[in-house]
Amino acid sequence: MEDKVWWVKKREYGMNNILVREFYPSDDLPLFIILSLANTKIIKIINILKEEMNYSMNFLTS
Repeated sequence: MEDKVWWVKKREYGMNNILVREFYPSDDLPLFIILSLANTKIIKIINILKEEMNYSMNFLTS
């Protein structure tokens, strides 16, 4: 299945741009994988993404 790629803007998370790719595994739950990170705040980003998974992802495509 095709995957979708978005650039998460710096203003949304207060840091450099990160490339986030959304995959749809067999259970149809989105899995967010950070492909590129410009700084070392990876744990903070992962926690934010886990929280965002419970909400609409419309802001990523706007």
